[in-house]
Amino acid sequence: MDRMTSLGLKSAFHHLTVFELHRAYQAFEVDGACYRYKATPFGTKHSPIFFTEAMIKIFTEDPVILKEQTLALMEILMQFGLTISMNKCELEPKQEIIFLGWTWNTITMEVFMTKDRRMDLLDMLKRLIKTTRQNKLNRVKYLTRIIEKLNFLRTQFKEASLYLMLLYQAQTRAAKEQGWNGMMKVTMQALPEIYWWMYRIFNNKRLSLRWSILLETLVTDASPRAGERLWN
Repeated sequence: MDRMTSLGLKSAFHHLTVFELHRAYQAFEVDGACYRYKATPFGTKHSPIFFTEAMIKIFTEDPVILKEQTLALMEILMQFGLTISMNKCELEPKQEIIFLGWTWNTITMEVFMTKDRRMDLLDMLKRLIKTTRQNKLNRVKYLTRIIEKLNFLRTQFKEASLYLMLLYQAQTRAAKEQGWNGMMKVTMQALPEIYWWMYRIFNNKRLSLRWSILLETLVTDASPRAGERLWN
């Protein structure tokens, strides 16, 4: 079976500087003062694109070495001024590693959420259910944090967005009325969504990376098997 290693970069996007004339588009205001990003910021949709374009030049430097020797790759990355985050690295070839917040298994060819993420989400959802049933207040930021964590799981649960609609509506309405630092109540109508997430996260059904091929046989009306569909 294939074995994997992984390398983690510290503040990866910040290694890329922004062109001087473009920094005005990354400005923000805090307490009456205006600030601009000199480096590529996190949280924008274009940052991963720019970073990937820069990394392609590094990865094509020596494809033979980069494929076979993880330590050699580390040296090349550091020569380009990138900082390695050792606590995020998996230097020993393994058949199951944690990468990009997911657990990857090359034996079964499956991906699933990590144990720490699973336990953290279950605790947060239990607390949300308790406060909702007791009609207590939650901070808007707390619900936003939960939604962001659940939205991350769309890779594993394809129908995830369908079970965030009521929580999204409650968050959006509360943010407009109370602000992001305000308090809010989650309605009882949202409980089925929360329980759906509890069930999915508790079971942690793994996402298969194998493509299943479906074959369908179509026949004409003149065929003795007209109207019959055969699936494989």
